[in-house]
Amino acid sequence: MRRALAASGAARRPCGATTSTETANAAFQITVQPSGRAFSANADEVILAAAIRSGVGLPYGCKDGACGSCKCKKISGAVHHGAHQSKALTADEEAAGFVLTCCAHPLTDVVLESRQVTDESAFPVKKMPVRVAAFEKKSHDVMQVRLQLPAADTFRYHAGQYIEFMLQGGVRRAYSMANAPHTQAEAPGLELHIRHMPGGQFTDHVFGAMKEKEILRVEGPFGSFFLREDSDKPIVLLASGTGFAPLKALIEHMQFKGITRPTTLYWGGRRPGDLYLHDSCCRILPTCRATRCMPVAPPSWSIRHAPPTAPSAACRPTNFLPTPSPPRPTSTAEHCRLARMQAADTVPIAPASGLFSGGSLRFLHNGAMNRRNILLASAAAAAVFSSSLAMAQDTGAPIRLIVPYAPGGPLDITARALAERVRDSLGTVIVDNKGGAGGNIGADAIAKAAPDGLTIGIAATATHAVNPWLYARMPYDAAKDFAGITQMVRVPNVLVMNAEKAAQLKINSVADLIAYAKANPAKLNYGSGGNGSAGHLAGEMFKQRAGIFALHIPYRGGNPAQLALLSGEVDFNIDNLATAAPNIRAGKLKALALTSLQASPALPGVPPLSSTFKGFSIDTWWGLVAPAGTPKPVIAKLNKAFVAALNAPETRTRFGALLAEPVPTTPEQFDAFMASERDKYQSLVKASGAKVD
Repeated sequence: MRRALAASGAARRPCGATTSTETANAAFQITVQPSGRAFSANADEVILAAAIRSGVGLPYGCKDGACGSCKCKKISGAVHHGAHQSKALTADEEAAGFVLTCCAHPLTDVVLESRQVTDESAFPVKKMPVRVAAFEKKSHDVMQVRLQLPAADTFRYHAGQYIEFMLQGGVRRAYSMANAPHTQAEAPGLELHIRHMPGGQFTDHVFGAMKEKEILRVEGPFGSFFLREDSDKPIVLLASGTGFAPLKALIEHMQFKGITRPTTLYWGGRRPGDLYLHDSCCRILPTCRATRCMPVAPPSWSIRHAPPTAPSAACRPTNFLPTPSPPRPTSTAEHCRLARMQAADTVPIAPASGLFSGGSLRFLHNGAMNRRNILLASAAAAAVFSSSLAMAQDTGAPIRLIVPYAPGGPLDITARALAERVRDSLGTVIVDNKGGAGGNIGADAIAKAAPDGLTIGIAATATHAVNPWLYARMPYDAAKDFAGITQMVRVPNVLVMNAEKAAQLKINSVADLIAYAKANPAKLNYGSGGNGSAGHLAGEMFKQRAGIFALHIPYRGGNPAQLALLSGEVDFNIDNLATAAPNIRAGKLKALALTSLQASPALPGVPPLSSTFKGFSIDTWWGLVAPAGTPKPVIAKLNKAFVAALNAPETRTRFGALLAEPVPTTPEQFDAFMASERDKYQSLVKASGAKVD
């Protein structure tokens, strides 16, 4: 896509200042002890991304600052943390020198401690073309796909890791390798198990138009869950549906290497057909035991034992093995971590000590097992799980909550927090990130979903107020294709300057900035995350109301724009408060005004621009919508659950860490608010001259 610049001309750069490109490209060395492995990381990338790019196997889980799996001890150096959940990294932990590598940007060379990193544990991440060699349906909704790798290239991976398909619009889809690495010696290729998700961009293609010899592009390997071969502890493997794929690869790898550690596999599904490779599974396992576990409701936490299921002909006959009652969950953090894994249909391979004797690998299956049963089964194997997961709505199906942006940002974090809070009233809510095209891809998926209440999503400033006027062609109608549920949050933007520049120019207020701009015409510039971004439009509105000129310098995202401000390349920005606050508190940026109608307790003493220009208000907001046509009783039920979650004190505390203010509304109020925002941004986008073809 081409973005027309709102203004032309070169940015003025103070003598000796570095450009944001130079700052972003500044490479810092990251060293991991005790392994001694080192890699370089640019200032504009998080440490985990640089480690993956360099083939260094730092641990990680969600990659969005929510689970804390990537937490490492910082021995030396300085980092800047992006948005993350306080439970993943508390203030005390950060003060003690811990970092979350998934959202930490290096400011200097950094030395970390991570004993999970060894000299040989990771392979380089590669981008490469693959050819579809064959595909075969294993059940009505599971396709076994075999990919041929380039003959001249070597692709190495650990059993348990995954690759990502690189699709149009920057969209990616991840699938685990189902064949062990040693099979590459005979025929270089990958086996994947792909479940059909109706309406999914990639899986609709796989089950519809995909042909043999088709060329696709992939990147990998990714993932830090694989067998640590330096341990002899027993292993528990847990899979639901196609989550069996990485475990199949791991089992094959163990057999190839002659690893005889006691291992138990739990594989379940909602229907017998979900065990799509049951007979093959029985054949590859040294022993196979079948048991059936009946569902129960808490708080009893007991299990009624049913007669054993009829074993497959491929299964060796063994005695019935009863399943013990699971322990109660011991921590909310573990509850949330496992719920996220369950929502993603994957569970890490994790050692479990002292459970079994002998060296056999046992297979416990249940052809009618739902996800709650699977959790109970794994708890019986000493994994700690939460209490019951009620099924969503009245149909027994989970609700899909589409976030039209990549994981890790404030929208994603708040969506996941609410999904967790409404579990008791709505059941399982699965967050589905569909980023790309400024949020249009995800918003379009919401608009085109069935209006049954089982697919909802995030509506944001960009997708429902700016993009309709910014993009020449839109795949959806923001005014007609959605039904509001409730507004979620409001985050003010803040007018900030480089603190040193503000002191040098003696600018301490908005009035000072306006006076300087009028006395020095055409000398000021400002940065933003791109043409048509909230920072750009807020800057244009500020210029109009103040009667001044400042050259707009667009960057590829908010982070490069902030780096440009910190380096002195631009004079001021209007940035999201959650993004700018850490540097304001650190004294690197000076806050002159908020773009909201009211002051914020997060920045005491900083006035709103509305005190200078009546009615000036450009906040970042987002909320929940459903496809148009969703029945009003369903909308009402969703509204009641999510408003209660937004009003919960825990939610306000959690959102407060992101400087996001919960703003629950009625569906009618949110619809009216979005309409007024579209009207406001129509004139702003037109005045800015920004356009995406």
